[in-house]
Amino acid sequence: MLLLTLLGCLLAAVPTFAQGKQAIVILKTQGAGDQNSGCDGAAEVSYQTIYDFKLNNEDEVRLLNGLGAGSQTVGVSRKDYEASGKSRLRDLNALKWGADGVLYGISVAGQSPIPAVPDNMKPQKNADPSLSSFYSVMLSGEAREGKQKRRLSLSLREIWKIYFVPEGAAVNDALFRHATEEKSVALWEAYLKRTSNYRGGEANTLMRDALVACARNDLDGFAKGDYTALEKARLRAGRAQSVRDDDVTQQLTVSIRQAQEKVDRAREQVEQMIRTDRWDDAINAAAPIKVYLSTWPDLNKMYGHALRQSHEMHLFKGEGALRANQLEEARGSCTTAWQRLPDSAPALKCVCESRNQIALRDSRNYRQQKRPSEAKALLETQLADADCSKDERVSSALKEANCEYAQQLLAEARQLVAVGGIAAGKGAQPTAGRRAGRGRAAAAGNAAAAPRPAAVHTTTLITLKPVSAQNKKEFRDARAKLVLASQLCPDEAVRATLEAANRRLAEFCLEEARKAAQRGHSGTAYVYLQTAQEYTPGDGNVASALSQARDRFQQQTRVSIGVVLENSGGDRGGDQALNEIAAGIESVVNRAGLSQAVVLDRREAANALRAIQSDRELGGPTVIFSGDLIGAGVRRSSDPRLVRSSYSYSNPRWEAADRQHDAVNADYKRCVKQSGEAACGGLRERVASLRAYRDQFERRVTEYYNYRETLIRVEGGLRMSFRATDSVSRSTRAAQTLDASVSRQCVQREGTHPQDGSARDAVCDIGDEQSYLFQMVEKIKGDAYTAAISQLASLPLSYHARARSAVNRQQGVEDYLRFLFLTQDKSGGEVQEAQRLLVAFDPELRTDGVLR
Repeated sequence: MLLLTLLGCLLAAVPTFAQGKQAIVILKTQGAGDQNSGCDGAAEVSYQTIYDFKLNNEDEVRLLNGLGAGSQTVGVSRKDYEASGKSRLRDLNALKWGADGVLYGISVAGQSPIPAVPDNMKPQKNADPSLSSFYSVMLSGEAREGKQKRRLSLSLREIWKIYFVPEGAAVNDALFRHATEEKSVALWEAYLKRTSNYRGGEANTLMRDALVACARNDLDGFAKGDYTALEKARLRAGRAQSVRDDDVTQQLTVSIRQAQEKVDRAREQVEQMIRTDRWDDAINAAAPIKVYLSTWPDLNKMYGHALRQSHEMHLFKGEGALRANQLEEARGSCTTAWQRLPDSAPALKCVCESRNQIALRDSRNYRQQKRPSEAKALLETQLADADCSKDERVSSALKEANCEYAQQLLAEARQLVAVGGIAAGKGAQPTAGRRAGRGRAAAAGNAAAAPRPAAVHTTTLITLKPVSAQNKKEFRDARAKLVLASQLCPDEAVRATLEAANRRLAEFCLEEARKAAQRGHSGTAYVYLQTAQEYTPGDGNVASALSQARDRFQQQTRVSIGVVLENSGGDRGGDQALNEIAAGIESVVNRAGLSQAVVLDRREAANALRAIQSDRELGGPTVIFSGDLIGAGVRRSSDPRLVRSSYSYSNPRWEAADRQHDAVNADYKRCVKQSGEAACGGLRERVASLRAYRDQFERRVTEYYNYRETLIRVEGGLRMSFRATDSVSRSTRAAQTLDASVSRQCVQREGTHPQDGSARDAVCDIGDEQSYLFQMVEKIKGDAYTAAISQLASLPLSYHARARSAVNRQQGVEDYLRFLFLTQDKSGGEVQEAQRLLVAFDPELRTDGVLR
């Protein structure tokens, strides 16, 4: 009895653990998912319950955890797809479309949704199909209506949401969840109608919350200019209040009423002001309700009349002020008139005229105060006025201001660089129509210029100071002023003074280049000569000196790369291996990241290494890669032996006895069938006798024999020390040990019997020693190549490090320059640091590190 009770309990428990899932599929209807449909229009609740559901004929989907979606156009790579996690549909909580058009899966209620795609749709290699391309599939399953069952297929794009719930769960709960998520008034109404007020209290409360939210949205729309939205807000607030009258709905009703009253008061005020011809007051008062004017045709017409009247009043006032030279008042009145009617050409003309006249007046005042730069800025601003076309008077005044400013800059420049600080015009004579001065005055250049209004151009006999380290900043400042002056107002005096200043600065650079060349600092000399050419581009002597300096500097910064490898152990085949490795290292010259590099032959490399080790100078930066073959060899061994084995075959005597036994046994069985067991005793004894006879023989015969088996092994190794030594840091870097090894073995068999099931003949094709030696050489060559690339890439930084630690600033400058011109990366942090320090030492040493 107890056993039956336990069995009954177990059977009753089975449905609980094996309970299936059903899918509540919410179908799309018109406006489904539309954000605007939450407050307006009607909605439907259409759904289908499906069992044994599959998507794309699969019961699993993929959740793309690592994919940041946001749009259905996002691509899904093969890697993204393969890295995604699979989830069974029955284990999901829901599938739903997002507002971005992406299908999302939710594993647990309240969990963040994850983009989902059907299974069995792996992208092709090198293809990133969009998410939308995965959605043209079907959801299939079984629909049940009473005892009737039918297969059902729905396009995934016809579906709004899918809720996965236990079989037998209330469908209305899923519909309730759907309406809760959408927060739509129309959907709540459809839900209540479809479910006969299932969970009506909760539904009405949530619908009331949706009505409040919609009313607030309508109130915001009213504030932005939609006058009809206020009535919608009032109606929705009333419906919400009918569901539950509390502080929220009461405050909402008050806000709607206050908004209406505020607009009505403003409207009444504007109408009253217009009737009493208070045009400006009416326009200002109408600002808050201007967005509603199109709703009130009568007031809109009155407002247009007020704009025209205000325009005429302010334009009349502005034109009168302009004639009276009351420019600020004219600008204000005309601007107001233009604001009233932006299409008014007279108003715009008045605005532009007042602005132009103010700019002309204020610029004259600045020029009278010897402040032409401020006059220039003011006039340029007016000419850039996008509202007004360019005025010839302003352009002419700007030219005059530019020339006055140029003369001021010329005077300031001469004050900085002329002997005794002679200013322009001091003790000068007018030069218009007269021959320029001779002698030293002609050498310095004549300050002659064509006549200009409001300017007298004179020339002064000046001599510029020699440039020194102490006054070079004054020359550079003066040159900047002269360059600006020449751009503002081309003038012979400016040109001549600028040319003289350039010559002085070029002379300084030439002298510094000469000193640098004497010190052996070819990089410093080259950059100084580059700058000298910028100052005097037409000077053939400077160009010639620059060409020579470039060749010399290029020679001294050309990196020499050499390889010195030794086979001190005298290993057989070692010299050939070292030649292969050396060739691999030398090939690094094309990918070393250096601006220029050459390869030394083996003899030159050995001499260079000895020179670096003995601290002797070399013609340029040199890197020698050296090493010693520690060991190299490959050994092949064979270990033959005889292996005892066996094979077997059927015994012919047993087979003959078995055939005889089977024939008599067949006769015995027929006899028993026809006559019964008692009548067949003789045959039974005969069968037993023949079985005993057969069984005295072995069924299979085993033969033993020996075959030859050879174990062949190949073992070898290649080891080499490797280090780099350069002439810049004068240091030998720590040696590396590069190694490669090989270990192979196989078994060769000969003489096995064809019937031997435990062994077969086998040929051992393991290769020869030379092929394995080649493999090890290739590995060592690759490792050495990688190490050499790293060492050469850091070579320019040796100059940088040496410059940072240099006690002699001039040597540090040279090392920074060599670093700049040698490194291939012209934008790194070290490059910017070097350029900053060079300019701090001398601005003439500004360079981009490119040989030209």
